[in-house]
Amino acid sequence: MIAKGVSLRYSKALVDIATNPEQIKSHLLALEEFVGILETIPKLKELLFDPHLSTLTKKSILQRLFKDRLDETILNFLFVLIEKNRFKYIVDIRKEYHRLAKKRLGILEVRLLTAVSVSDIPQEKVRIKLQKTYQKEVEIQNVVNPDIVGGMILIMDHQIFDNSVKKRLAKLKVSLLTAKV
Repeated sequence: MIAKGVSLRYSKALVDIATNPEQIKSHLLALEEFVGILETIPKLKELLFDPHLSTLTKKSILQRLFKDRLDETILNFLFVLIEKNRFKYIVDIRKEYHRLAKKRLGILEVRLLTAVSVSDIPQEKVRIKLQKTYQKEVEIQNVVNPDIVGGMILIMDHQIFDNSVKKRLAKLKVSLLTAKV
């Protein structure tokens, strides 16, 4: 629960200091790139997460490795995380920043669960329908889950719209079991 509160507080602060949509996008890309580098170089992650390593050493490592690669705001943000002993939450902060940035930019992220991969045409129809309904730009991520048998499940903004065959079969089963003969 602490991680959620910390990640929300710091990611909100980073979104709030952005002065325009381009800066929000730039910070998002920088955070995603940085976390990606941490994931691909375990030794670097280990060093930066090491509680025995001094704050000054960690900041020096970041400065040497990323001063030409990261925006000054992001580098300073990472320094603050290190100073406040919050760097261990960087992955959660990146996830929360991603969510807040998309919301601030007016982009609705949707996960489309289907039993088989959906071609571009049906996916585009869903995207257009959602754009008309919510008056927002829509980004769809198609996730294949054979367990749903058929149909689709839409997951967006903490809402789930389940129109799967699996759910319909479960409803049918309940109605058959509760039916009075």
